[in-house]
Amino acid sequence: MVERVRKVRSDKKREVKPTITMSLYECIDRLSYMTTNPIKDVAEEICVLGLQSEKTIDLLAGYFRRDYWIQERKLIRGDVSRAPYTFKDGDSQKRRISIRFSQSIHDKLSELAYALDMTVSSTTALLLKTAIYESTIFVDYVLKHLDDETTEARMNQLQYIVDFINGSNKEEPIDIRMLVSYILDKASTKTKDFKRTFVQFIEQYIEK
Repeated sequence: MVERVRKVRSDKKREVKPTITMSLYECIDRLSYMTTNPIKDVAEEICVLGLQSEKTIDLLAGYFRRDYWIQERKLIRGDVSRAPYTFKDGDSQKRRISIRFSQSIHDKLSELAYALDMTVSSTTALLLKTAIYESTIFVDYVLKHLDDETTEARMNQLQYIVDFINGSNKEEPIDIRMLVSYILDKASTKTKDFKRTFVQFIEQYIEK
């Protein structure tokens, strides 16, 4: 009798279970609430955005012990004499989350882990921590999941508000991402309907 070998799906995902602080978990949970996406999907996308962000990688570069290529076009030299990164979070409460990555993203995480001289799990935790507090990634994620709420009229009005504020306060100029961050702060962390909060904030400035 010939034993049948089960085929492995080409799109099969790899599970990673990083341990993160409760404050980071709560931040991911807030994004999950606002965008009505599962926590595991939010964490996965934040990691992907982090891997694509040169700013995020530059923040990690000071800990590279081995060379690392950004998008296969920019080489960051590692230094084996550097001490490996160690987590020194003041938040003693931690929580493990489960994230599933495509094989290609898992491979990129493995390359980053090799450069950092860390496990893939620890690297994922560090990437999450670095990327989610990098404001452009946080806000870009929110804007992406506002879907059809980001109409041309509303985005134009966002830019108008930004220009108006900058015209009155030239010492500390802001951009659209900073304004969206402000709207996020205005939104209740208890509500799932962030989209309505976003629309109501913008609509009040649009002439009827």
